[in-house]
Amino acid sequence: MRSVTPLSLLTAALIGFGACDGTTPATTAPSLDVTASVGARCYAVAGSLTEEFAGADFPNGVFFFQGPITGDLEGMSHAALTASDSPAGDPPGRGGFGQGERTIHVTGGSVPALAGLTLVFTVDQAAVANPPITRANDRMTLTAGARRGHVTVHGTFDFQTLTLGADYNGAICP
Repeated sequence: MRSVTPLSLLTAALIGFGACDGTTPATTAPSLDVTASVGARCYAVAGSLTEEFAGADFPNGVFFFQGPITGDLEGMSHAALTASDSPAGDPPGRGGFGQGERTIHVTGGSVPALAGLTLVFTVDQAAVANPPITRANDRMTLTAGARRGHVTVHGTFDFQTLTLGADYNGAICP
């Protein structure tokens, strides 16, 4: 059994925000097909987000990230993540898992019906480490701020700059 240290938790949390080369790692569920869930009162959303490491609560294994979101949703994104499995010290290609919450404060974008909302999502993440870059696929389920929604996030986390660059797509029903 592996012991969990603050460094291994940070590594696993950061891996949750990693790169996507267009394929879904074997450890994740397939991407959500949002076309079936986008109806007359729902909106397809897509764009980019950039989050930087913003601190940690090491005793509780929680890591914080924040940054701008652009595209159909424009505003600020804040995430709090907890690693449930740590690939720290394992060879490249090792997968990791994490969970958490992401809050998006929507101030604008191409969907006026969503402007002014604060959307809260649970995050389930899976990642494959290849330091200093990590690939990740996050599935987000809306828990507050609108009627329902699902969003996927695919991107890269750079351990040298502690920055996530990712694309998102999904559907939000206000």
